[in-house]
Amino acid sequence: MSLTSELADPSSPLARYLTTRFPHRSAIAEAYAMAVGEASTVLPAAGRGYPWALVGSAFGHRLGFAFATDPPYAPLLGALQLTDTEQLVHLAAAEFASTYRLAGGDVHRAGYVRVVVGDRCLVVPSADDSPELDAAQWAEPDPTVHPHLEVFTELAGRVQGPLPPGRPRHDRAMEQPLLDDCWLLACYEELYRGGRSPALTGALTRLGPRATAEALRALAPPAVRDDLWRLTTALAERGYDQLADLGSPATIAPMFVQAWADGDLVLGRTLVEVKVTKNPLPLRDAWLNQLLGYVLLDHGDWYDLKQVAIYLGRQAKLVTWPLTELLPVLTGDPRVTLAGLRDEFHGLLKGVWADETQFPFHRLWVTRTPPPWRPAGRNDLAATPVEPAPTRATEPSGQPEQPQGGRVLEPRVGGRAGRIRTRLSKLLDGPRRDE
Repeated sequence: MSLTSELADPSSPLARYLTTRFPHRSAIAEAYAMAVGEASTVLPAAGRGYPWALVGSAFGHRLGFAFATDPPYAPLLGALQLTDTEQLVHLAAAEFASTYRLAGGDVHRAGYVRVVVGDRCLVVPSADDSPELDAAQWAEPDPTVHPHLEVFTELAGRVQGPLPPGRPRHDRAMEQPLLDDCWLLACYEELYRGGRSPALTGALTRLGPRATAEALRALAPPAVRDDLWRLTTALAERGYDQLADLGSPATIAPMFVQAWADGDLVLGRTLVEVKVTKNPLPLRDAWLNQLLGYVLLDHGDWYDLKQVAIYLGRQAKLVTWPLTELLPVLTGDPRVTLAGLRDEFHGLLKGVWADETQFPFHRLWVTRTPPPWRPAGRNDLAATPVEPAPTRATEPSGQPEQPQGGRVLEPRVGGRAGRIRTRLSKLLDGPRRDE
């Protein structure tokens, strides 16, 4: 179950609400058509059975890395299904400087944090694992972990080294390894979201113990590699400046409800959905419903959204709508407010899933409370119930936090963790590479 699957069903309560509450769409669709106009379209030399959706997903990852270097969470969770232990998430997340920084500089905690926006983070429920399990995560990786960890380690090295955020390079020899990474990320994500990825699992079966990152990256068909290169070239030449003008901070795969609703990208105060389609017209109701659903789910105003946008990857075209203009037009009510609509949507969710124990109400919105290994800070986020009971504030003692079980969560030295910590410290302390 996910927001997009709910919206794909016209009879679902959420789809019916968005359709009836925002019925006046013709003016928005006309303005969108005018904005798209006669934009040229990047098309592949594609035959029957071309993997359009996977290519779109792969390009979405490349676009994201043009603005931020957060770990790709959905692909990581997909790759995890191919391993026998949970080591991959912890070891791979620790390779990315953003999670290392949010974990208070303790590489052992990097696998327990998820970037929300800027320097805000969400702490996963297993953050207080037992000492024995914590030690096991940092043991020699299980053989099933090796090829996938190699993929994410090399990816982190690429986007934090020769290809940092910025306009994609015009040098295909530099870009192609990252594009091959992004294709593999799309396969991992397909496995996470749909439960199967025939191209990936079939290759792993054929390769057996010979599976390596290099062998997995070679899975991309030649037509796909060419298509991704042309899409990236269009982004560099026509799309990047449009997107960069939206500002910062940048958040890849913004989370609105953990494991239920993730967007594509937030730039500044703009929620951007990336659509890689050869037929951009007309404006789909599903696209508009998706944007509206995410905006209404941001009940805690994590992202301070002021407008929404669609970036058309094959046309390198950005279309934006300020919420102060979009919402009155769609509802036909000039007095409508975003806060009021969010309250309505919250009430609908509670009414529909009040008896559904699997629906993550406790992960819908969060309050700013400190992770167990950091003193309280105004930008920390941790999962709490939607309507939490009042809690007594405590002042940080300045000493390491002592979680249940008597374990002091302090950085440790030596071994793999020590090597990762040293490398990431240099990244964080070194000069910023700007284009």
